[in-house]
Amino acid sequence: MHNTDFSRRLMKVHNKYINNIIDSLKKDGYKISADHSENQNKLPREVNGFKPDIIAEKNNQEIIIEVEICGALLLKDHLKIKRFSSDKRRFILVVPPECLNLAETRKKMFHYNMEIQCIKPFKEFKIN
Repeated sequence: MHNTDFSRRLMKVHNKYINNIIDSLKKDGYKISADHSENQNKLPREVNGFKPDIIAEKNNQEIIIEVEICGALLLKDHLKIKRFSSDKRRFILVVPPECLNLAETRKKMFHYNMEIQCIKPFKEFKIN
């Protein structure tokens, strides 16, 4: 039961990050498809067998955005991240600052073709 409560809290944090990113991207003029969102967005379509958290589209270019917290960066999500990074579209992995070193290590270890951006709670998210 304790593990379930912990999982719920992690999912709540994950979803807050997603909603923060969505709000910021909409302000910047992106069209959004998102999963795990309290906003009324259409769901993203699968990318190489997995559904990303967000697909943002602007100027006829799509960006795949996946939000991960430290625990999910372990091997459990390796295949999903590998498949997103092998897509021809730009792929951004968004992590909180405390997960940045782990994300960079995974990127080098598995040769992921992706960008990594940090997000802090309640801060605007900007695509560089």
